[in-house]
Amino acid sequence: MPRISVNGTEYSFVSLRFFADGIELENCTSIDYKGSIERGSVMANGPGEVGRTRGIYKAEGNIEFTRRGYNDLIAQLRQRFPTKNPHEARFDIAVAYGEDGEPLITDELVDVQLGGNEHSGSSGSADPMKVKIPLTLRGIIENGVLPFAGFKR
Repeated sequence: MPRISVNGTEYSFVSLRFFADGIELENCTSIDYKGSIERGSVMANGPGEVGRTRGIYKAEGNIEFTRRGYNDLIAQLRQRFPTKNPHEARFDIAVAYGEDGEPLITDELVDVQLGGNEHSGSSGSADPMKVKIPLTLRGIIENGVLPFAGFKR
């Protein structure tokens, strides 16, 4: 049954906490991620579609840190994976959020690798320097729901 909420508190960025393989990530300023399925049309001897394929699943995302947060992330990855370049390391990211009186929700970004970095800062700005990182990931488990049947961690 749907819950009725009048003047309730919505989830916001301040509700979020981020963990990479259990280690909390600090100084994260934004995150976005999405999963999509590209389905193929099954055409036969008529003018319209007669079915669809299961399709191909793809997940991607971006995460942004202050420069200090980025430096901390790279240092943690070097410590956890000393034989690898930090951009070659594979790890999971948990995005957990909740508000008072609401259940804790956790999305899991599975088998994440850093896909580069984009540094930004500008003269005359009071904002901190930031680093945006594209993420390559194998899948997103949204609050326990697998992205497709048969998905393996």
